Amino acid sequence: MASTRRAMKRKKMLTDQRTVDAAKAAHGAHSETAAVDAALDLVVFRAEVFRALDRLAAVGGLADLTPTHPQITTSELNACDRTAPN
Repeated sequence: MASTRRAMKRKKMLTDQRTVDAAKAAHGAHSETAAVDAALDLVVFRAEVFRALDRLAAVGGLADLTPTHPQITTSELNACDRTAPN
């Protein structure tokens, strides 16, 4: 079984403070380290998704997933929002 333990290592880097602040707010992170770690996790996840999509495209992609039901109107959607439980 592969280890899930993370290898943490101290890094010293120059970054744009506004970007770090925005990442911290977007992730609801309690620290800059947590914000940067979460942002890097998203970068790695994105790369994994794109690799998987490339493999999927290479084998022919997906079947047509266009819905066969009639389009739902905006008024119908708004009616659903009003009747949805809180």
